[in-house]
Amino acid sequence: KIHGGPHSASLDSWSVEVALLLASGVCVIQPNYRGSIGFGDDFCAALPGHVGEMDVGDCVALTRASLAQLDESLDPARGGAYGGSHGGFLTAWLLGCEERALYSCGVLWNPVVDLPAM
Repeated sequence: KIHGGPHSASLDSWSVEVALLLASGVCVIQPNYRGSIGFGDDFCAALPGHVGEMDVGDCVALTRASLAQLDESLDPARGGAYGGSHGGFLTAWLLGCEERALYSCGVLWNPVVDLPAM
């Protein structure tokens, strides 16, 4: 689950959406990629000029770390990503990036994927 923004954050708090996924046997990771708030000004200010690089790299790194840590519990062929706004933008990038084999499906809502059309 990828938060929007990008200047927002995935919170360490109860969520009905995450609870339903976990109850269904789905592992959920919620990346706070560079550009997220709550980790200092430098972390938040690092993303402008590097959108589609740092944020995508952070999501891929967290996915790989999760797979390595939980290698017996997770099927690496069944990864997915979803998010809205900037999270939808990142989902689109993840589905098309060099590491796309990590993500077999994705759900995007209100993503920014065509800047010239805006």
